[in-house]
Parts: sequence; structure tokens; C-alpha cells
Amino acid sequence: MKAAISDGAPVQNGADLIDLSPTTNGRVIPSAPPVINGVRKVKSQARTVKDWSVDDVCDWLSSLGLSKLSTTFKMNDIDGIELLELNKDVLETDLKISKCDS
Repeated sequence: MKAAISDGAPVQNGADLIDLSPTTNGRVIPSAPPVINGVRKVKSQARTVKDWSVDDVCDWLSSLGLSKLSTTFKMNDIDGIELLELNKDVLETDLKISKCDS
């Protein structure tokens, strides 16, 4: 998967992408808050991913066409802080999410 990477710095653009390449060690790091129906779901662009609620994470998943994963993320209380800590092993082992699920 190709994506924009963020280290938690303030959101600057609308690229809602992730990168699971070897250079990111499998970490899933979103770069922007969700955009649903052309409307940004945050009050300020200065919000960082670590400030996202579980609902923000689920909105972001939906914006990527991955809404079917929202239930798993909600059940596991994956907020922005947790999202930044996810890696391939956690996704596959703990959350039971594989490439086939996306």
C-alpha cells in the first residue's frame, strides 16, 4: 500500500493514506483527519492523529473505503493514540485483520 506518513505533526493536507512498506516497519500512520462527503470532520486542522477519538478513527477508515473494519476498531477502543501504535503484527494477531480483510 502506498501512503503519506505523519509523525503526529499538525495536519497539513487531505491525504488519507497509509504506508505498510518495509521502511515504516509495518506501522499504520495516517496523515490527515477524515473527510466524509467532502467535509473535514474536525474543527481545526491543527489537530493531530493522537487527538482522534475512536469515532474519528472509524470515520477515517470509512474515508479509505474500510468501513467494514470499524466494528473491530470500536470493539478494541482504537483511538488516535492506539492507531499510531498499530503495526502488522498487532493487526494480524490481536485484531485478526489481514490483507484480505481490507
